Amino acid sequence: METRRVLLTGFEAFGGLSENISWQVAELLGETSSIVDLGPRESGSGQPLHRTICIEWVAQRLSVDEAGSRAVADMISHGSLDDFSAIIHLGLARDAKVPRIESQGINRNRFMEADNSGRTSNGEIVVNGPDLISCSVDSEYVRQDGLSTILELSHDAGGYVCNETLYRTLHALDKDADEVIPCTFLHLPPSEEMDIKVQLNLVQRVSAIVVQPPHIEVAGALFRNGNQWMASRRASGRHEGLWEFPGGKLELGETVSDALIRECDEELGWAIQPIQFFERIFHVYPHASVELEFWICEYDGGAPPALRSHTEHRWVAKEDLGELDWLEADIPLVKRIQSLD
Repeated sequence: METRRVLLTGFEAFGGLSENISWQVAELLGETSSIVDLGPRESGSGQPLHRTICIEWVAQRLSVDEAGSRAVADMISHGSLDDFSAIIHLGLARDAKVPRIESQGINRNRFMEADNSGRTSNGEIVVNGPDLISCSVDSEYVRQDGLSTILELSHDAGGYVCNETLYRTLHALDKDADEVIPCTFLHLPPSEEMDIKVQLNLVQRVSAIVVQPPHIEVAGALFRNGNQWMASRRASGRHEGLWEFPGGKLELGETVSDALIRECDEELGWAIQPIQFFERIFHVYPHASVELEFWICEYDGGAPPALRSHTEHRWVAKEDLGELDWLEADIPLVKRIQSLD
């Protein structure tokens, strides 16, 4: 089983406190490894594919000052984190009852008290930087994997060193086009509000989720008319302008057959019937792993397909399919169709 390394940061004590739960948790997990079991996966959930995964944590203690806020950003800039699968910053939320996961870093300090160096700061963190930078891990993606009742979603990491650290880290990742390390920030409540063992389990589970991309299940419809196959050109989104076979993502608990019927009604305005399984393909994009199940389908009536999610539908001869600019995940399917007698 492959081991994924996670950089886990926590802060020193500050503001007259004798300890900081973020460093207590990071220190306990640091330099250890564990097999984390995420439990069963729900169809159509987008949850990560691998439900049992080995994680090794490397702990980094950050000072509560400007140097601490820059530490991980500097490591990214120097290429020191190339063999890490994720970065998880931990911080203390003194008034919180439950943990929070941050969705973004904000380019502004709003210090209500001095940091541990005596510094106060109220202004841009990075001059002329973006006002907001989203975390490179979708917070809702993390919460949907059994954590929605224990992990609150936050869009403001505060105006202190926690947000400053998160923003600087995301800014460094944003500048480095080759660096695609998932990064998130968890604000933990004091141990009086939530037992430290529960918080340890939470961080372990979040680690196992963020080191993997979302896994998306897709149902694809194949329509054939003699030697011709129907191809559709994407109208918008990440893959705008590329060609694909009609279909779409499974919804939670949905079967492939149900998804095909629903998607073809929504996208094409066609009532269809899946007839025969044709091919299953696995593909990994930078943002997600995809499992595509394609079925030969028939449609009722003679109306042309509607243009709702696509700019064009085209009946293409088998030997000409390769001339279109296809989605990466569909290319093996095109080759399989062209190999048919």
